[in-house]
Parts: sequence; structure tokens; C-alpha cells
Amino acid sequence: MKGHKDQQTSRGPSEQAAGACGYLLVRSSRRRKTMTLRIDRLGRVVIRAPLYTVKKEVDRFFEQNRAWVRRKLAERYTLQKMCKPKSFVPGEEFLFLGKSYPLRLGETNGGIPSISFCSRGFTLPENHTSKARCLFITWYKTKAWEKITERVLHYSRQLNLIPQEIRLMTARTQWGSCSPDNRLSFNWKLVMAADTFIDYVVVHELLHIREKNHSLRFWEALKSLMPDYKERKAWLDENGHLLNI
Repeated sequence: MKGHKDQQTSRGPSEQAAGACGYLLVRSSRRRKTMTLRIDRLGRVVIRAPLYTVKKEVDRFFEQNRAWVRRKLAERYTLQKMCKPKSFVPGEEFLFLGKSYPLRLGETNGGIPSISFCSRGFTLPENHTSKARCLFITWYKTKAWEKITERVLHYSRQLNLIPQEIRLMTARTQWGSCSPDNRLSFNWKLVMAADTFIDYVVVHELLHIREKNHSLRFWEALKSLMPDYKERKAWLDENGHLLNI
């Protein structure tokens, strides 16, 4: 293993103002020249710094980014509150394309059970509440297919990269994949996220038609198309597990 890493937990000087969270300090190898800050999947504030960065500089960096930390933790809290195991009761919030919409019960439906949606939210026939989870999953998969295939076709024409097939998949941690024969698969739960994150996964997998690994050339190609891809990727890494039902 190349390089030396020393990890330690540290507390910032204004812990209460930052949400009483402090931060986890990860001292990296000498090759790192700058400090970075992110919220990890466990909700911890993680600062990565060059090996010999003095503690005062790290504390100052934490203080300078305190507003960003507070905002990101608030966003995470909102997502967590919405993405707890669903009870499918009136007023409960459900995500679709990055926004939350309330559920209400509608009139009894004697036909095929289904979910309906409009700008005011989701409607579930009151006589089909026992099937709510299955109905929501079916609805999400239908919308995911429509949205993702539209974005794949859009970027496929732009990049002149043609997949052999587009499929939906169910996975806990994987958002997309590209097979050796250029068949693209996408997690249907992506449709709960905003367009910007859907586009990131679509472009990422399309580029694998040309570059089959995560080489430097792959990341450079992605950056040329999507300069903020690191932020989009980081959001999915940190919050993607909350896109669930």
C-alpha cells in the first residue's frame, strides 16, 4: 500500500455552533496539498488534510465552512425525516425528482389499483392502502423508466455513445452499471433524486461504453462534460441510501 495514513477524531473549537458534531480529521499522505470537507454516510463531518497540517489551520478551515456544514446537516435531517420506513398514511411525504410531496387518500377505486400524482402530491385509493408499498414501487419504476430512458437518449446522441440495452435494477448501493457488451442498468430509486444526480449517473455509465474502467482518462472525460461531477457524486455517496421506500 502506497503512502501513509493516520486517522484521528478531533473536535472543532465551536462545536455547538456547528451543530454539536465536531469533525473527524483524516490526515492523508504528503501528496495531498489542500484540505477538503464533506459529510459522510453516517452524518459525520470529515476533514481530510495534508499529513503535517497544524491543528489551528484545520480548526480555522472548519470555522470558515461552518455555514456550509450547518446547511448540509439540515438537508440531511430533512431527507432522513422523509425517508424513514413508510406508514402510507395521509400527509406522509414522498420524494420524486428531488422534491417531497404529501400523500392523501382518495375515493374508493373498484378498478385496477394504482397511485395517481399531480403537483399537489400523491393520491392512494382508500380501499387499497394494504397494497400501498407495491403500488408506489410500481409507480416509481414506471416513472424511472420514462425519465432515465429520456436522459440516456439525450446524452447518447450528444456523446455518440449507443447502449445495446437499457434496464432498471434494484440495488442497495449501486446506482448504475455498464456490462462488457454495453448494456446499461440503472437503479429505479434514482427517480427520487433531482435531475442533476440522475444525469450524473446516466453520463457516468454512458462513458463506460468508451472507457471500461475508472481510469484517469475516464474521470477527465466526465469532468469535461460535467465540471461539478464530484459534488454530484458526493451527494449520492452521502445521501443516496435515504432514497428509499
